[in-house]
Amino acid sequence: MEDLSLSLRHRKLIYFLQNQNTYVTGEVLGTYFHVSARTIRNDITEINSILSNTGIQISSKRSSGYIIEPENKEKLKKLTKISSSFLSRDERIRHIAISLCYSNKPLNLLDLEEEMYISRTTLEHDLIDMRKKYILPYPHIKLIRHKNSISLENDERKKRALLNHLYSENWNYNSRGNSYYNYQYMEEDTVNLIMSLTNKYITENNIIIEDINMVILNLSLTIMYYRILDGHNLEEAIPLSYNDPLSIIVADKLMDEMETRLNFKISSAERSDIYILISCSRMYDPKKLSFETVSTFFDSKIINLVDRYIDDIKSKFIFDFTNNEDFYITILQYYNISVIYHYQYIILIHYKLIGLYLAQI
Repeated sequence: MEDLSLSLRHRKLIYFLQNQNTYVTGEVLGTYFHVSARTIRNDITEINSILSNTGIQISSKRSSGYIIEPENKEKLKKLTKISSSFLSRDERIRHIAISLCYSNKPLNLLDLEEEMYISRTTLEHDLIDMRKKYILPYPHIKLIRHKNSISLENDERKKRALLNHLYSENWNYNSRGNSYYNYQYMEEDTVNLIMSLTNKYITENNIIIEDINMVILNLSLTIMYYRILDGHNLEEAIPLSYNDPLSIIVADKLMDEMETRLNFKISSAERSDIYILISCSRMYDPKKLSFETVSTFFDSKIINLVDRYIDDIKSKFIFDFTNNEDFYITILQYYNISVIYHYQYIILIHYKLIGLYLAQI
């Protein structure tokens, strides 16, 4: 039997229902998979469509729920084994990392082996790869291992930063439907609502944000929403000086409407993080920037950092860009957007700065 294009949640739904002897309600499934009963209903419709030629279908019964009643149980077992080797190594380590971020208790390694149909040796190799790719780089979150279980350090900001990286790294900029829709914990309707609100307030206030920053902002707001619902709140605001009143206004309007539309409360610490995101993601109109005006738009720490950078170029490479306004302003823009999300931008920024440097020679 050829492998089928079932998402992670689809495969886990099939596996879960395969081991039930009675009907299971959409509410029970929704609670187990951390999604709504409506999402479960949509998932099962998709599963039945994908499996339409296999003789395997999920049956539904009003007020009772769902059950799998295959024509051939051996075919179901074969499908489950094929589908549950569901993940390539990259997909497996992403799944483990996401599960670690959301789990309220340590993950049992035996459970992970069974869930992904892999051996302990394969799992150990996956954990090594996960540590290299997601644990050691920014946000430098600690992986804690105790006998047969693993967990992440209890740092909410680091967990959110890691989740944002995990969700955004495979984003398809040419499609509205993205792979994150197939992950647990995030519902398409909620993400689409947040995306529409963000676009509304960013556009109304003529704020310029590059595509990748918009993705990061939308995911940050979505992750914030679900983490607050699960009782994982940010306790303290990041101690940064605010010098961009428009970003504060936009952030507050955006989150005020999110509170109303999604029926939850956003603390001042949460609001502070989103303000910083908008402020540091914002690209300013170059026509309004000059040596005389940069202090109005950029934090003094960013300006000092860029001044030191240009001094270093002068001392080490004997090229003096001190009076090159275009070069200076471009570097300010890119250093500004790298403050919070340097793990995604640092390589990009270095290449762009090298290109600017070479263009001046």
